[in-house]
Amino acid sequence: MGFEVLDKDGNGDATRDEIEAAVLGIHRERLSLEASMRDLDGAVRRLDDIFLGIVAVVALLILAAAIVSLFILQSKCTRANGRPPKSMPSSLQLVHLFSVSPG
Repeated sequence: MGFEVLDKDGNGDATRDEIEAAVLGIHRERLSLEASMRDLDGAVRRLDDIFLGIVAVVALLILAAAIVSLFILQSKCTRANGRPPKSMPSSLQLVHLFSVSPG
């Protein structure tokens, strides 16, 4: 199989011109493949950055929604005098301890 690459005209011997043409062709093909790999690597890097940004935004939205819902639960569970009821879950009691009461 290797000799057929060098013997372009198929006459059974590989001349210097045939060998030179085959080696140059292989070299050009490798350069082209290397350039394609660099392009593909750059595109994958850009896509990775885009998806990382999307994941970061979604994570921030989820965190913000969790914090907002926690404060909504806290405000619903707090009595008029500002003390949490006895039935409040312990995580909300901790939030109530660290929150600043108005007035």
